[in-house]
Amino acid sequence: MPLKHAHSSWLVSFSNMNGVELLSWVATVTTIGVFLSGWRMCEQIRRQCSTQNVIYFPFVACWLNCVFWLKYGVLLADPAMIVVNTIGIIFQVVYMAIYYHYASDEQKAEIVRNCFFCFFLAFLVLGYVHSLAESWEVAVSHLGVVCSVFTVMMYGSPLSAVRRVMKTRSTEALPFPMCVANLMASVEWSVYGYFIGSKAVEVSNGLGALVAALQLGLFLVYPSRTHYDLSTSAPPV
Repeated sequence: MPLKHAHSSWLVSFSNMNGVELLSWVATVTTIGVFLSGWRMCEQIRRQCSTQNVIYFPFVACWLNCVFWLKYGVLLADPAMIVVNTIGIIFQVVYMAIYYHYASDEQKAEIVRNCFFCFFLAFLVLGYVHSLAESWEVAVSHLGVVCSVFTVMMYGSPLSAVRRVMKTRSTEALPFPMCVANLMASVEWSVYGYFIGSKAVEVSNGLGALVAALQLGLFLVYPSRTHYDLSTSAPPV
């Protein structure tokens, strides 16, 4: 009986969920799927017992991006943003730990320096938002700009391989599943941002959708001849 009652309560809660809430959780699930793509990169590292041909920057940058969006979600008291970015932070910490374990001593020193820089940057931004912003509105507005910049950077990171694509006339260097997932997530979050009245969420993910569409367009012009390269990743917001 308790299990049946709990199941019925869940169904009632789901049926009472409005369209915007449902969209937010669909976007959350899609984004978690994007986060999970980093595990494939870690599997590549584990199989070859080294970090050769795999860059760590996407993990660090995605961690920083999630930290900023988590604070933004807290300011707005938005459950979906809080959940998805908390999960994103956890995933990126695990990925960075795996990368660090297999990295060379020289790489480890560079990773520590870059992580320290990211921590310091997060400290400055969050410190400003928490203590120096004149009002809640100012804090939300300024943090939204920071989040938007990092989101566009995240969505566009696979384009770092575009020179290779143009040179080889093949999209082997672009991860097709990642580009598709980025497009889905960015469209979902952009629509969600429109409905909740957040320009930061709407505009940044709208630009992200445009970048993801351009990435997918490259597959039409330059078809991939082999398996996708896992050295580039663009975890979204």
